[in-house]
Amino acid sequence: MARKNKKREAGSGSITKRKDGRWQGQYVSGYDPETGKPRRHTIYGQTQKEVAEKLRAATSSIDNGTFQEPRKITVAEYAAEYMTTHVATLTDSTQRSYEKNLRLHILPALGSRRLTDLTHREVQRFALSLWAGGKGLAPKTVHTVFGTLHALLTAAQRDEILQRNVADFCSLPRVTQTRAKAITSAELNQFLDLIRKDEFYYLFFLDIFSGMRQSEILGLRWADIDWDRNSLVVRKQLQQKCKKGDYSYTLIDPKENKQRRIILAETAMLTLQKQRTKQQRQRLAAGPL
Repeated sequence: MARKNKKREAGSGSITKRKDGRWQGQYVSGYDPETGKPRRHTIYGQTQKEVAEKLRAATSSIDNGTFQEPRKITVAEYAAEYMTTHVATLTDSTQRSYEKNLRLHILPALGSRRLTDLTHREVQRFALSLWAGGKGLAPKTVHTVFGTLHALLTAAQRDEILQRNVADFCSLPRVTQTRAKAITSAELNQFLDLIRKDEFYYLFFLDIFSGMRQSEILGLRWADIDWDRNSLVVRKQLQQKCKKGDYSYTLIDPKENKQRRIILAETAMLTLQKQRTKQQRQRLAAGPL
């Protein structure tokens, strides 16, 4: 009788739940030609769905011949995977920031390096080049760019490609807070007088007397106004997607879904009433449009 071949096919995989609550997927990318032992890989995730997506991507690359052993993956190659599997769940603005930092700073300097060959000294030199080298970026920008690299290497560590994050404990320039110069009452009155006939006068007025961010003010809806309590509740922000082929606007929840109430002066509430009346007139003039 023929002996049954128990070898697992390259490209096959399995998913199980760990005792710590996380999920893990295992797959075989092939067999070592010298020892005949399978090349096994393990991926981890917080949910079964997350692991299943990673497993499908890995096994699909094996099937179509584009798979690379994790130890041979370059920073640029892993960055492409990182953007589609990890960053894709973040807000559009965060995705744009990560993509920009990778494209302009990280990949030109480190993109061709093997991920597993990166050293702490090399990453520290990269950090130094951002502000002390030819780029001369502001300290706050350096922290933002370096934060993207650190997050990428943390993801590679979770994916079991790296044993440790070589971006830990790097020295970065100190960010000093500049003291803002407050506008005087005379300057404020002059500004309001100059824009009194501007189309967005009411928006500027509300912004000045509420301290809201631009995205919060543009995401404000009439349902968020509490006329009885002279206040408003910040529940949404307006963000532009800015993805290839899609530059539409969308309302998103505030960061960490933290809503807050802002108490307004009577003059600000009166401004909101005037804006609502103005909108109603505009709607009547627009008719079916």
